Amino acid sequence: MTQKVQTGIHNGIPTYSLDGEGPCLGTLHFGVGMRDEPAALAGITHLVEHLLLRSIRPMTVLHGAATDTDSVEFWARGEPADVGEFLNTIADAVLGFPGVSDEDIALEKAIIEAEDPNKFRAVSSGLMCNRFGTTDLGAAHFGVPATQSLTRPELLAWAGQWLVADNAALTFSGRIPGSLEVRLPSGRVPERTVAAPLVTEPTLIVSTKDGVALSLLVPAVDAALLAEALRYELHRRLGHDRGLIYWAVDFQTTVDEDNTQLDLILDPTSSNIIAAFDSGVAALREVARDGFSEEALACARKARIAGLEYGRSVPDWHLDQLAVDGLRGRSTPTVEAAVQHLESLTAKGLTASLVGSMESLMVAVAGFAKPRRKHAAAHGLAFDRSRIWQDTETAESNGHRTWRTKGSEDTLWLSPDRVLKRSGNKTKAIALADVALVGDRSCGCVCLIDLRGRSTEVDVSEWKRSKKLRRALLGAFPAEIVRAFPAD
Repeated sequence: MTQKVQTGIHNGIPTYSLDGEGPCLGTLHFGVGMRDEPAALAGITHLVEHLLLRSIRPMTVLHGAATDTDSVEFWARGEPADVGEFLNTIADAVLGFPGVSDEDIALEKAIIEAEDPNKFRAVSSGLMCNRFGTTDLGAAHFGVPATQSLTRPELLAWAGQWLVADNAALTFSGRIPGSLEVRLPSGRVPERTVAAPLVTEPTLIVSTKDGVALSLLVPAVDAALLAEALRYELHRRLGHDRGLIYWAVDFQTTVDEDNTQLDLILDPTSSNIIAAFDSGVAALREVARDGFSEEALACARKARIAGLEYGRSVPDWHLDQLAVDGLRGRSTPTVEAAVQHLESLTAKGLTASLVGSMESLMVAVAGFAKPRRKHAAAHGLAFDRSRIWQDTETAESNGHRTWRTKGSEDTLWLSPDRVLKRSGNKTKAIALADVALVGDRSCGCVCLIDLRGRSTEVDVSEWKRSKKLRRALLGAFPAEIVRAFPAD
């Protein structure tokens, strides 16, 4: 029996539901995610999510919550009456959020650290940050060490801005429960940023992460099919034919109405990283030149049909997509339209989609494998070392206060617009205006993160007059971007 999505309004909140009996999945979505967070507040949506769940637990209905790039959601699965009561309770918790205590905040920060200790303490830019910097999509991918210093007033202000009826939607995999009575505060949704790529030509990025990653901006309508077809081609050429990788894992992130970032992560052993880079980029170029094989297209179609849950006219995930896209101002193709598109698309058409995306190619290669400019040039790629310290011709401190390391003649000084460091006959600098976030670590280090997501740790204990250096470094930046970080 073909199902149709029922749309409506519940107390000012858009609803998407199916006309089915029995147990259901019900979700309250808010159109705010990690991409909306300023660098100095990275992690705040996740912490608010944790605090709301803390305020309603324990509950016996199967339930949970998640914060992702575009949204935060609270869900329950079970009998409709229990699902409705859970969502009512979440809405009550939003209304009562101003009563959250400092003790609750401290407890949930500790739980978030346990959930992912590395992300809680460290700065580690990923592909989104490489392409978009520390704003919009990049904001979700450089770590959340600022979580430790988030304050109660900041949390209340964030929830008050974003957790409002005008920025919420409800989805149900069955009929709307009769017990539902969700009421949320009213409020105008803040203006959102627009993702603008910083990488504008095919580029090799020297990465702090392991392995090799191939990243493209592709048409949203073709992203899933391209992902499967490219995984097939890469595994056949790099895995089956050459034994360089075990598999290629793909990630698809919506950029806007028309574009998706498609990331393909390769897993070569350390000794095969450069070979996997060479073969991976060559494989992309060959497919763009010669076209996808019919076998790749057939494999991609089968995988995509399975992903669409062929036979179910409206899968649960499609309801969620309708809700989040609606909140973010995007349209959502129907499942039927998606099936029709994948069945009609030819290998030639899919190849054209890849060809049109190749100028956005970004390849991240593990830095310890020592990728060089010559490796990039061999594939027509620009070369980006992704280093926050940039070469400069300025060699003298010109009367500015200087610091020397305890074990060498290296010198560091601050000018009105830069922090500079000289080692031997080389001088490097960081423009103060380029710094997006400053971390004051409890271990004594000062972490600097720039607008491109590049970072460095200055261990002041390695320098003479370390206390004065720490004060001078922290004082060189606007107070609003200086946050306490945990020890790393």
